[in-house]
Amino acid sequence: MFLIFTTAPLIDFGFLQPHFTFSVFDMTEAFSIFLGNVISNVVIQLTVFPKYLAKKKAGERALWTGYSLGCLTLTIITFLCIAVLSPELVAVDHYPAFTLAQEINAAGFLQRVEATITIIWFICIYFNLVLYFHCIIIALKHFFKLKSVRTLIPAIALLLVYLADYYFNNIAEERSFYQYVSVPHSITVGTLLPILMVTVGIIKRKKQQASLYPAYPDEATVYKLQHSKETKSSKQI
Repeated sequence: MFLIFTTAPLIDFGFLQPHFTFSVFDMTEAFSIFLGNVISNVVIQLTVFPKYLAKKKAGERALWTGYSLGCLTLTIITFLCIAVLSPELVAVDHYPAFTLAQEINAAGFLQRVEATITIIWFICIYFNLVLYFHCIIIALKHFFKLKSVRTLIPAIALLLVYLADYYFNNIAEERSFYQYVSVPHSITVGTLLPILMVTVGIIKRKKQQASLYPAYPDEATVYKLQHSKETKSSKQI
């Protein structure tokens, strides 16, 4: 919010002109990057939601609210980067939000706001890595039908540390990987596969004449299932 309000007076609407001169290919490429990096990765959160939530309805509302606010913030920051820095600079800058924060200068008193942006980035990246790490561990547990994942944690952690240091030799390789490998993979796993699963689920529910959107069980039912001696299956819960 501070970044938005302090850079809003620097907006130059001339940077937004001319309008609607882009090609369909450029628009498709930009949308695919946004889809692969922002929208598709939300499916990773299904490893936590709704399995570990007691108030599932409230959790669903919170998930949609947080995701909507995140997309809105990203849209506003993108608009500010283009309107303040110019589209030419944003096109070649790897971290335009960082450059945007460098433009803040309140009478020579308030400067170096980009340091705060960097701290926020590190915090966000940390939670993203924790969530991805949890997803990898849970996926390997189900794939190999393991009873415990404690032995996997140090091995996967060391592998991630190794990849972080040796996966890319330069920034060109990193950008090429994101464009030709990461984005198509994210769209396939995070968008196309969930759409296919939802479609199959709708067809099966129609054949069974069941509700297309099953209601969440109340907290008393969830507690009873979790503490029942007869049922210990997480699938039933």
